[in-house]
Amino acid sequence: MTSPLKSSTQQSVAVPFSSVPGFGAAWNAVVSEHSDAEWLFARSPANPAACEEVVRERLKGFPFYAQLAEILQSEARLYGVPESALTRLDLLAAGKAVVVVTGQQVGYLGGPLFTFVKAYHAVRLARALEATMKIPVIPLFWLEGEDHDLAEVRATSYPGHDGELKQHVFTPAREVANQEVGRYGITPDTARQLHEMQTELGEVSSNGADVLERSYSDCDLSVAMGRLLASTLGERGLLVCEGRNPALKKLAAPLWNQVIDKGENLRKIFAARSDEVRTRGFSAPMNPTPDAFMFYVVASDFVRRTVHYDGTVKHPDGTIEQISMEELRRRIVSGEWEVSPKAGLRPLFQDFVLPSIAYVAGPGELEYHAQLAPLYKELDVTPPSLFPRMSVTLADSKTERLREKLSLSWEELLENSEPELSKKLVREADEHHTATLFAQAHGEIEDVFTKLKSHLALVDPTLEGAAESAAGKALHPLDQLEQKANKAVKQKHSVELARLSKLCSAVKPSGKPMERAVGTAYALLRYGPDELLNLLDRIPADGAAHHVILTE
Repeated sequence: MTSPLKSSTQQSVAVPFSSVPGFGAAWNAVVSEHSDAEWLFARSPANPAACEEVVRERLKGFPFYAQLAEILQSEARLYGVPESALTRLDLLAAGKAVVVVTGQQVGYLGGPLFTFVKAYHAVRLARALEATMKIPVIPLFWLEGEDHDLAEVRATSYPGHDGELKQHVFTPAREVANQEVGRYGITPDTARQLHEMQTELGEVSSNGADVLERSYSDCDLSVAMGRLLASTLGERGLLVCEGRNPALKKLAAPLWNQVIDKGENLRKIFAARSDEVRTRGFSAPMNPTPDAFMFYVVASDFVRRTVHYDGTVKHPDGTIEQISMEELRRRIVSGEWEVSPKAGLRPLFQDFVLPSIAYVAGPGELEYHAQLAPLYKELDVTPPSLFPRMSVTLADSKTERLREKLSLSWEELLENSEPELSKKLVREADEHHTATLFAQAHGEIEDVFTKLKSHLALVDPTLEGAAESAAGKALHPLDQLEQKANKAVKQKHSVELARLSKLCSAVKPSGKPMERAVGTAYALLRYGPDELLNLLDRIPADGAAHHVILTE
């Protein structure tokens, strides 16, 4: 196992993604610059030169600059983006700027920590590309509040004072099946949960608490998350928009028409590409409804309805409606229905209505994009270059001391489960003596009965089976004794095992990487907005490795 690479400041440790669970083949192909990465996507990934190519295409042919600048200004004011970030919208309106985009489903109290990290990374990437290309590059976070899977986004987690992971769950005043999650209003219960979290954590950042309390008050989930991002990253230039914005949907009218015209053909292209991706050893997780369009339609109740190629529409009350494609278009144009893209259409929608040159993606999104690559050409949408998001673990000095006491590298700690590490710790503490002795005893007993079995088979073939049975009976008490011995060894080293359990709880709560297990709210309360940003500023924003950030 290779040693982790420490940064020059000794404030962080870089760990290869091969040692961090949850990053699949597509991700590792990009970060390792494997040749397959070029084949996987519609544009060369993580490639500044590819971004320059997109800039030329965008400045020459993007048709919505003036309208988009107006929409983004309206959205920014809704979320409270600082005026300093809005000054560059004049350049966008004039067709002289481009954008770096990232996005995520709106999550409760900011969603998982990686969501905030993605937004931060978009800011860093925009600055880097602007410095290289000498053209204004605006970072933008796309709020995805149209998804209807409330169960997926309704909880936020944080480590309690005992180190165990605790959770707060958002409960709307009235839950509606298939309703867009961003539409749910914040309830008074959120203020209570924030207070409980602060009490549990003990000493917290007052600035972090203020940001969370101001953001999650008297609004819906989408607006709350937009406020949170605006108040933490707005001063660094981040703009925020919500994909459900009706004006953005109107800009995409030509795209919707194409999707309706090519519905069945798009399905065939998507299915063939997915098969090809899987054949080459990559994951293709999207499995859309085979006889339905790549979008839902939403009426004034904000509930998503599936539309099938034959015009069948199932309504929330259970009634079935049959419409023609002409009627479908009429209702979309009139505003009676709005198009709500499914996961497979969402990236194409974004890149149709935004002059995006790069997208900061998570591991799941890279897998989605591999399936979507040919649809960019089919629908005449300009693809961006995809950049793997930054990935982090925050570790304080107590956690670092625990790791050093146990003589574990960060690679070993992140790569292996707690049971695997427990076995390793006990074996090394026992210097393998117990395991070696029992292995030798097993071998010696098996050798004796093997010789007996061979000899008895010559004397009486029927005794061969009896010898095998006797061997099993002889080994059974030895196995029981070994279990007791292992238990005794563990008890002898209970202090080390307790330290390991505490270490794993801090670094991998519930067995997951920290950035997925704990919420943005925890990080803001624990460190405060300014310190959290300062910590992230320490590490490279290239997405090439997972970074353990060592805090005080």
